[in-house]
Parts: sequence; C-alpha cells; structure tokens
Amino acid sequence: MIFWEEDALKDRQYFFKYLYQFDPKVAHRCDEVIEKNISLLNEHPHLGVKKPGLPGRFLIIPAYDISIFYIIQSMAQKTNQDSVKHSIVNNVDILVLRILHQKQQFPPPNPESL
Repeated sequence: MIFWEEDALKDRQYFFKYLYQFDPKVAHRCDEVIEKNISLLNEHPHLGVKKPGLPGRFLIIPAYDISIFYIIQSMAQKTNQDSVKHSIVNNVDILVLRILHQKQQFPPPNPESL
C-alpha cells in the first residue's frame, strides 16, 4: 500500500501548480506519470535506487527530471520450518517522503518557501 507524507503531497501540488502556469496539459501529464510510477512500487518496491548515506530509495522519472524519495516498510511473518526460523515478507508498505526536481538539493527547503 502507498502512503504519502504531507511534504510529498505538498511537493506534488507545487510541481503541478508550477507546470500548470506554463502548460496545463503538461502539468496533468506529469502528475499522471508520477502517479503511475509510484503505483509500480506496490509490485516492485525496490525499483528505486539506493543512495549511500540515505535510509530510503529514489525512484527517478527522467522525462520530468523528478526523483521520488521513499522508504519501504515491511511486516515480516516468522515461520518455523524444520526448526529453522525464516522471515517471509507478507506485507510491504511504501511511504513517499518527498518529490524533488533533480536539481534541488536534498534535503530540500520547505516547498512553501519556494
């Protein structure tokens, strides 16, 4: 399941409003691409790249120079098979933390101050 931090929702809204003032169709298309790519994380949570020193992953959308910063939260179920404990991931949640333009520094300033 996908969960959104408030900052990520603000980032998404900021990008939409920024692009909309230049071209509403591009703004809608970009938002659809963000939604589609984030939905892929339900099936492929490790799709994004891991960057050294940061706890999460970055899903890069090159067509719009956007990086989506997210973390994977999993619920592990322990089973006992042949007296050996195995961990089986039965539920993975994705927490979207930020949506950034690739030229932004990380951590970025508050989007309200942009």
